[in-house]
Amino acid sequence: KPAEGWPLNYKPADVGLESDVVDGQPDDLVVSWDFRGRKMRGWRKMMGISELTPTEEGLSIVSSTDDPAIDHAIPLSRLSDYWQVVVRMKASRDARGPVRFFWAPADNRTNERMKIALPIVADGEFHDYAFRVGARTEWTNTQIMRLRFDPCESAGSTCVVQSITLEPFSAKTSSRK
Repeated sequence: KPAEGWPLNYKPADVGLESDVVDGQPDDLVVSWDFRGRKMRGWRKMMGISELTPTEEGLSIVSSTDDPAIDHAIPLSRLSDYWQVVVRMKASRDARGPVRFFWAPADNRTNERMKIALPIVADGEFHDYAFRVGARTEWTNTQIMRLRFDPCESAGSTCVVQSITLEPFSAKTSSRK
């Protein structure tokens, strides 16, 4: 112990400042978004979308290109406690895939290393798409500041995203298909 004593440790909130991150995790990090009931929940049109409409079923997305995407900025966070991202979505029968989930580090740029793609089920019914991000070092060893979801790869298709949820390792009791 130093002769003058150990320095006091404060977090920003202790001295009246706002804090986004404490110990790598924001105080107000949201990890689940239910879009039913006409709610956007901070997600926005990024590109390739002619219509993004919150409905009772969820976010209705009409693609205008073969690369539509929605995204959501989050406080810079280490999300290594989360093993998968589950997107509940339905796609019109004309939709082509895959569906893709990206994440962006502090430089806010997505890239092919920070992406997982899954086959699309284009039957007009809701399905869960489980992106196993926890198996990727690009997820577990990176501070993340933006999430991106590409619902299809076809212009003129309609997809409805009901929810997006980051599931923690502690909830890993069963796997979804």
